[in-house]
Amino acid sequence: MGTITGAVRRVVRSGRGLLPSGQLLTPKVWERRHRGIVWLLWLHVAGLAAFAVVRGYGLLHGLQEASLVAAFAVPAAHPAFARRARSAAAVLGLITASAVPVHLSGGVVEAHFHFFVMIGVITLYQDWLPFGLALGYVVVHHSVLGMLAPTQVFNHPAAERAPWKWALIHGAFVAAASVAYLVNWRLSERQAVEISRLVSRLEGLARTDPLTGVPNRRVWEEELPRELDRARRMGTGLCLAMIDLDDFKSYNDRFGHQAGDQVLKEAAGAWRAEVRSTDLLARYGGEEFVLLLPACALDDAVRIVERLRTVTPPWSPARSGWPAGTSRRPGPSWSPGPTRPCTRPRPAAATATSSPPDPATPDPATPEPHAGPTRRDPTPEPTHRCMGPQLGG
Repeated sequence: MGTITGAVRRVVRSGRGLLPSGQLLTPKVWERRHRGIVWLLWLHVAGLAAFAVVRGYGLLHGLQEASLVAAFAVPAAHPAFARRARSAAAVLGLITASAVPVHLSGGVVEAHFHFFVMIGVITLYQDWLPFGLALGYVVVHHSVLGMLAPTQVFNHPAAERAPWKWALIHGAFVAAASVAYLVNWRLSERQAVEISRLVSRLEGLARTDPLTGVPNRRVWEEELPRELDRARRMGTGLCLAMIDLDDFKSYNDRFGHQAGDQVLKEAAGAWRAEVRSTDLLARYGGEEFVLLLPACALDDAVRIVERLRTVTPPWSPARSGWPAGTSRRPGPSWSPGPTRPCTRPRPAAATATSSPPDPATPDPATPEPHAGPTRRDPTPEPTHRCMGPQLGG
């Protein structure tokens, strides 16, 4: 018994996978399609009134018949109602617009074709609720009205004698015609999902540095004006730091670009793990990175940048495969704005300020003299500069 139950469940799951999910339309796409369907409803209102006059029922009778469709077109067009409520009203209006010609024609078989056309229109919503309402409406209309007034629904004796039977036959044909619409619906959904995933992936690639995985310069140039404007509006601090790996070109020339790429990837990964979710760490170009710290005091920004300096991973010869003693990692230097020599004995990080310095005013700070002659080691050493950017205010 358990085996049979499991098999049934697998079949049901497989069957569900073949059916469309429904409700995947974006609000913009749904609104555009719904607007067209509402226009179609109002065209039916005018057309049905004219058809009634042509059939000899008179203008008043024609307006009465057309008002049945108008009663659904009004709520379908009203923006105060929810999306699915407006869809349901439009669907009921479309099926009513199919039932009225059947009545006005005296149950002529050809008039029933209008139902098949409207089912195709209804699948544009790609929603099971409107689709189910349409199918149910067809069966109920043909069966109930067929029993109450069979000559108004069917025009042959067999159907007039057994309206329920022929209502089910008509419903079955409508359902069969719906299979083609369902297949198209399902394929459209799959295509839309694949396109959406592709667009999301392309957007991610366009905004991400492919080497380090951090946001690229495009994101930086988009976000910086926004954060500056937000800081001005909110009156909050905004700090910026520029991070540069000293002697990176020499390191690249000596050990190769693959080793340099590994330096950038590991450094960016270590830095990204240390910043807040609201901060923006982006690659500006080459070995230069930028860090934006919204709602951050200057002292806190200095501590954050110092923490980034300390977590910069050391270069491991075993990990890189380069000979020991020749694989020192280039050290990071921090430069968030116009360079200002630091007077501290061993500066640890960049500084960032919430107001920019005047570029015309010289900085009074002067570098400390070196105690002895300077010798440059062949392997790049970490060097750091204090910087003072100008941001917002």
